[in-house]
Amino acid sequence: MSEAALRERIDELEEEVRQLRDDRDHSQTILKYMAAFDLSRRHSYVLYRLTHSPGVTHDSFETIGDGSLKVYIHNIRRKLHRHDIFIHAMWGQGYRMTPENRERVKAIVEAVK
Repeated sequence: MSEAALRERIDELEEEVRQLRDDRDHSQTILKYMAAFDLSRRHSYVLYRLTHSPGVTHDSFETIGDGSLKVYIHNIRRKLHRHDIFIHAMWGQGYRMTPENRERVKAIVEAVK
């Protein structure tokens, strides 16, 4: 195998390792969301997405069935209400959280050991 081919293979393997580390870190974060708010994995994933973006659209959750996102949001809202954290509907578009609420969620999650 030539040196160039070896270098290319090393680069591919390093990228695979980066992706695996990212996946592991993401899974650990989702587990923290589950523990912090007593949520299922899917609910935690939706909340994670809400806290890491200015807003989420219905289309961005193509893996969640039609209408199910509303149910997930309803259940998450019930859990967050205890902490005075709110999710706002953007009619016809999706959902969002204020920057303050996003930061409060992140602080609660970070407090989980």
